[in-house]
Amino acid sequence: MLFRSIDMHTATARLMLNIPEDQEVTKEQRAMGKVFNFGVSYGMSFTTVAKDAKISEEEAEQKYNYFFSKVPKLKALIDYCYQFAYDNKYISTAFGRRRKLDWEKLPARPVSLRRDFLKKAFNTRIQGTAADLAKLALLRLDRMVLRKYPEDVKLFGCVHDEYVLWVRKELANEVFPLIVKAMQVPVPPGWCEMTADLAFGPSWSADDLKDWKPEQPIHSEPFTGWKYVIPDDVHSLFEDEDYVIKW
Repeated sequence: MLFRSIDMHTATARLMLNIPEDQEVTKEQRAMGKVFNFGVSYGMSFTTVAKDAKISEEEAEQKYNYFFSKVPKLKALIDYCYQFAYDNKYISTAFGRRRKLDWEKLPARPVSLRRDFLKKAFNTRIQGTAADLAKLALLRLDRMVLRKYPEDVKLFGCVHDEYVLWVRKELANEVFPLIVKAMQVPVPPGWCEMTADLAFGPSWSADDLKDWKPEQPIHSEPFTGWKYVIPDDVHSLFEDEDYVIKW
């Protein structure tokens, strides 16, 4: 995940562990940053975060308090998602896809349910938006690559925001840039530019994969409206009462 070409997990690790900009962040330190980022997104308890980060619950709570003191807008967004969902009985992704969250008399319910409500409200806004982008990337991949090379490129599966493909070896240099281009969904000004990484090898094992770097940077296409990003033949999928994206 990149924001202005900065790896977010690395940035969080620097913030949480007070690592100077001129000092390299290790894989272990980045992994801790990732735990905290996903802890926020998924509403993990201090117990879960402490276990995943291999620290005490007390230290996990202290680090989160420090984290939110440094990024107050994130805490404000979490509070907004909770309040919006509570007032309106639903929450939306950035694309307008709604998730109904209608629990009457929520404050009178157990603390665990209130925490679960908050988790679902914020997670839908963040992870739901990411899921929408992944779906758009898959639609673009189908039209820009799979249909163009029906016998030479095969999609084997999707795991979160990763796609596993088989590509005929002799066409790799021709197809790889198209895959990256398809995955980099155009988004409105002010959004983070979408970037995609590609690795190749004889299997999906991390030990077999090598990072692929293009000879020239591959930039996302200019954003000219969602109707030009989402193919015409799938617009109907976004027109039900729970999907209120505006074209």
